[in-house]
Amino acid sequence: MAGYRTIASNFPGTTVSLTQSLVRSGGRVFDLIDLPGTYSLSGCEPSERVTRDWLAENQADLVINVIDASTLGRSLDLTLELLELGLPMMVCLNMLDEAKRKGIEINLNQLSQNLGVPVVGTIANKGLGLDQLFQAAQKALFHPEKSRGLPVSADVELVLACLKQSLQAVALPPGVSERFFLLKLLEGDPDAINRLSPEKIPIVAECQKMLKDQHNREANEVICSERHALALNLFEKVAKVLPRKPQTLTEKIDDWAMHKYLGYFFMAAILFLLFASVFWIGKILEAPLLVFFNRLQSELSAHLGSGLLSALLIGLVQGIGGGIGIFLPYLVPFLFGLGLLEDIGYLPRAAFLMDSFMHRIGLHGKAVIPFVLGYGCNVPAVMSVQTLENPRDRFITGILSTMIPCAARTTIIFALVGYLLGPGWALLMYVLNIFVIAIIGKVLTLFRHDPAEGMIMEVPTYKSPALTPLAQKAWFRLREFVVVAWPILI
Repeated sequence: MAGYRTIASNFPGTTVSLTQSLVRSGGRVFDLIDLPGTYSLSGCEPSERVTRDWLAENQADLVINVIDASTLGRSLDLTLELLELGLPMMVCLNMLDEAKRKGIEINLNQLSQNLGVPVVGTIANKGLGLDQLFQAAQKALFHPEKSRGLPVSADVELVLACLKQSLQAVALPPGVSERFFLLKLLEGDPDAINRLSPEKIPIVAECQKMLKDQHNREANEVICSERHALALNLFEKVAKVLPRKPQTLTEKIDDWAMHKYLGYFFMAAILFLLFASVFWIGKILEAPLLVFFNRLQSELSAHLGSGLLSALLIGLVQGIGGGIGIFLPYLVPFLFGLGLLEDIGYLPRAAFLMDSFMHRIGLHGKAVIPFVLGYGCNVPAVMSVQTLENPRDRFITGILSTMIPCAARTTIIFALVGYLLGPGWALLMYVLNIFVIAIIGKVLTLFRHDPAEGMIMEVPTYKSPALTPLAQKAWFRLREFVVVAWPILI
């Protein structure tokens, strides 16, 4: 919805970013704040903590929880946790086409009744349902109702009631409901426990022990299990799963694309095709553009001679021509190609394939994502390392990300190496770059002896890319060159 008209900023004191945008719909202007994606509000990771803190401290007029309809059973866990916050809320059930492809039919009205909040279905990459989403948002804004957490098992509710009675005089954090606060205490959330006076902490420990004795598991595991069981029960009530169809085309593609041997061949072929296509398109566009600007410079020199005015005008033409004739013919197709691989869903598969290689330099496959982003721009690549849980991984990946040839450096490689020596030599530079990064990464691990952690990563389904979002994404990355670098060049 926001397109490329977003303002990115960091949460104070963190490297976690949010994006903000003003969007006009139905004659009204909405101030959208896109908080970091998260699976939980437990506060263990930086993105989880800042998302929860922003929701608690800023009192949003309306929370729109965007969830994946094709993985509804898992996606509802966060929805149930958001309901416990007690904020005005609605659910955007996105990717309905993916759910249908998997044979999942969802009753939106029944889901809305069970959750107690409005639910709107969308297929966002095709623009379907977005108008209805904002119409429902307007209604919810004019008639705000605070959401309420759904009840869990009777024994857990009994422990919650005992804890509530024992902590009656405790002041709640601003913007947080009593139920949410009590559940976080039982989960052992440090931010919640730190708000208690020392004499109250043993009461919480006693309640946690009650849950542990009843379920033979830690209290935080009990709460998580209760929430997940409730999510699965909701899924069974509102969704109907049709008999599984034979293996789909995308699943057959994944059998090859993520094969433990052939997958690397296909990855190398895809990257080679990307760079070769960029070089081919750039070469076609570059030649006539350079001829035009060279002719223009010659005519200016012939008419104006060698004075100051001639030098200024020729310099201006060279600066404009350098951007249009040399940089943009390579940069634009490269950013489109990178966005295409991102939107199709291939980049997480590349991370999966590279996991074993990354372990050799002391990292894991998730660290590949900042590296791939670095081919567009090193700044978001370095900022994206905050998604890595381990400080050691953030340290090493943050340094190595700066060594990836970004779009600006890629343009130079294509325009000089590719143009003068050919695409094969340009690709060789990237292969050499990977080996250099691997060696330096191995050296950096000598300074950090703590072991690399394992990885759990969600691999999305393949999707058909939509042209408009693809163009907006390319422009979002290109405008840094147009607005910052090109004027300096001129």
